[in-house]
Amino acid sequence: MGTDASKIGTVGGAATVPGGYAVIPGQNVIIAEAFYYYTPLLGATNIVSAFTAQTLYKSAVYKPRQGMLTTLTTTP
Repeated sequence: MGTDASKIGTVGGAATVPGGYAVIPGQNVIIAEAFYYYTPLLGATNIVSAFTAQTLYKSAVYKPRQGMLTTLTTTP
């Protein structure tokens, strides 16, 4: 588990939606973000910049097609 804070927001706080996506009142969105802590096996950092240790980040915004999102459930 990493130490990077969410770029979306804090639990219970206001969210900053990535990509300038506008959420209108009554609309639901699901936002996912992922951090990957990359450490290269090869130490050739002076040859290729991709061979440096770095944190990779990706986020995605999904809008449910219809209806209100009132609960989230998980299935085994």
